[in-house]
Formats: sequence, C-alpha cells, structure tokens
Amino acid sequence: MRSVLIIILATSLTLVAHRLRGAGANLVGQEVAMALGFILIVSYLIGRVFPRAKLPMITGYMLTGVLFGPSLFRLVAPEWSAVSREALEDLSLLNHIALGLIAFTAGGELKISAIRQRWKTFFSITLIQSTSAFVGVGGLLFVLAPKLPGLSELSGPALAVTIVLLSCTAVAKSPATTIAVINESRSAGPMSDVALGVTVIKDMVVIGLFAASLSVSRAMMTPGEGPGLELALTLAWEVLGSILIGVVLGKTLSIIIEKLGEDLPLALLAIAFLAVYLAEHVHLHGLIICMTSGFVVENFSPHGEDFIHAVERYSLPVYVVFFTLAGADMKLQALGEVGGVASLLVVARAVFTYLGTWLGARLVKETQAIQNYGGLAFLGQAGVTLGFSVIISQSFPGVGETLSTIIVAAVAINQIVGPVAFRYALGKAGEIGMRKED
Repeated sequence: MRSVLIIILATSLTLVAHRLRGAGANLVGQEVAMALGFILIVSYLIGRVFPRAKLPMITGYMLTGVLFGPSLFRLVAPEWSAVSREALEDLSLLNHIALGLIAFTAGGELKISAIRQRWKTFFSITLIQSTSAFVGVGGLLFVLAPKLPGLSELSGPALAVTIVLLSCTAVAKSPATTIAVINESRSAGPMSDVALGVTVIKDMVVIGLFAASLSVSRAMMTPGEGPGLELALTLAWEVLGSILIGVVLGKTLSIIIEKLGEDLPLALLAIAFLAVYLAEHVHLHGLIICMTSGFVVENFSPHGEDFIHAVERYSLPVYVVFFTLAGADMKLQALGEVGGVASLLVVARAVFTYLGTWLGARLVKETQAIQNYGGLAFLGQAGVTLGFSVIISQSFPGVGETLSTIIVAAVAINQIVGPVAFRYALGKAGEIGMRKED
C-alpha cells in the first residue's frame, strides 16, 4: 500500500511540475532531474510488483516508460508526459553507461570453463538457430509479400533488399535483456549459461552477417556498383578492431582493479561510458569492446570476482534507467503504420528461432529443458537491431524508411515479450534463485 501511495504522489508531483513548466513557471533546466527522479522512484516501485506475477522486473520498467513516455502522451496530451522527448534525449547519455556495464557483465559471466563444457552446444545452436531464422523468415516474407501492406508495392531489387535485411535483423538478439533477466532473477545453471553464451556469440556473428547483407543489398540497388567489398572489410574491421581494443582494455582493467579497491565501481562507471561513447565516434562497437574486456578480466586475471561484484553494485539503478528509457523511446505510432508486417516478422522470428534452438540442442543431446524451452531465451531485441534500422534508413532512401519503421515496430514487440518468455524458460528449467549469494 505504501508503494502505491508513493507512486501516486511522485507521479502527481511530476505531472503537475510539467504543467507548471508549460504555463511558464521557472522550471527550465530541472526537467531532466525530474524525469530521472521519476524513473528511479516510480519505475523501480512498479517493477517490483511484476515478479509477483512471475514476470521480470525489466518488463515493468519498460511498461512504465511506455505509459509515461512521449510516444503515448503525444496521442493525447504531450505536456503531461513525465518523460518528455527533450528529457529522453538528454538522458540518453546514461545509455552509454548502462550498455557498458551490461556488456562488462556479459563478458565477465562467460567463463572459459563453461565454454569448454558446452562449446558444442554454443556452436550448434548458434549455427542452426541463425540459419533457421534467416532462411525461414526470408522465405516466408517472400511467399507472403504480395499480400502484405508495405511490401506488396515493392518488386525486383527493392523487394529482395527488403527481405534480405529483414531476415538479417531476425537473427539479432539483445545481450542487455539476457543479462538483466538472469541477474534480477538470480538464475544459474545450464539454461542461463547457454542463453548468455549463444547471445554473446550471436551478437558478433550478426554484425558480420549484416555487413554481408548490406553489401549485397547495395550492389543490388545500385546497378554497376561493385560487390561492396570495401564496406564488408570496413565492417569486419569494426568487429576485429573492437575485439582487439577490448583485450587491451581488459588487461588495463586488471591493473586498475589492483590499485583502486573500494573506488573501483565509480571508475567502472566512467570507463563504461567512455568505452561505449568513444567507440561510436571511431566506428567501433562499444558492446563488443566491453564484452571482450570483461571476458579477459574474468578468465585471464585473478580479479574476476572483484570485477563482477563492482559492476553489480550499480546494476539495479542502471537497469531501471536503461529499460525505462527504452520503453519511453518506443515509437508506438510505428505499430499502427506497419503493425501487420511487424507482427508477422515477430511471429515468424519466434517460430524459426525456437525450431532452430530445439534442433541445435537436440543434435548435441542437451538437457530436455534446453531442448523444450531454450528457444524462448532468444526473443528479446534492442540496441544492435535498432542500430541496423538507422543504417538501413540512411543507406536506402525511400525503401529504407519503410524497412526502418518495420524493424522498430518489431523490436518494440519483442522487447516486451522477450523478457517474459526468457523468465518463463528459466523457471521451467528450475534455475531461478539458484545463483549463490556472496
């Protein structure tokens, strides 16, 4: 009851403050602080309710962002939005910290001992699941294209490019969602290991697949242009260069951990922000850099436990802010524009991902839980996929905008459904609450 009263009070104060600002009160400059305070209080309290319904807390955070974000209120009363578009843009800098810390955790949780134990599973599921999603989604879109709004008017190279790139995005997964659900549910076991390992590997594989798909698509859309080898090499270097920088950062972190002691968590916040922020400006991948560095610290230094503990000290507020902003940034109007195609993409991706995971796990004789429920661990999508949508929109004027809208709408659905499905899978595997408290 107390939590409900706090939610009502905080929401009321925030909305009234926004109304006063709209009436000319001198609250300029305080909007970001109000939005951040609202997120840390209201979104956190709402998120705490969801585990009682056996739903992940991050779903509560995202729904809070959707309910009080600019996209929904734009349809009724923009001035009442608790998280305005301006505040959302200013707070987006916090996403760099969040993504960096999440990627540190992903790399740190990926232990060589687990890889050795299940390397066949990682390879089998990654290969078969990726192939199944790419080929299955592409084939279904090709067959149904004449009947789908947004695709029916396309033909020739434009249709082929659309199908190839949508199929590529169907392979992508969200490491941030995977890590968040595992951590908040305190899960540990084979399902958690496989979900994390395959997700991290796929994150690198899908970037290479996207590079190849984009190269082929550009050649198809531009008669006389070469196969785009230069583009493919550039994107390949982005992956390899990110891994190299990640190794160097990991070695550097090992030295820093010895020196800082109690100040380590604050240093990691700064390093996470700089790694992701600067990577964007030199055309590298911050997620891969931080995942690689976390992997190096965990497996090639004696400070792996200290590193993970330092990251987890700030994980809760980071998750609250990151996933609330993700919900607030969802383009709800996109669902109305291309909802049919996006829904088909979501369903087809889920079916072929599930089948690919089942077959990959069955071939290596994995546990029954992973065979039956493992496919539910790979439905969430976020940063990488949205990044693809931006590149596609910029690379193909006209058709690229339609493609981008479809992708954003599909991600919005997957990011709500994915965490719920993954937590359900962890529950069926009996892994929720199995992580030992230190």
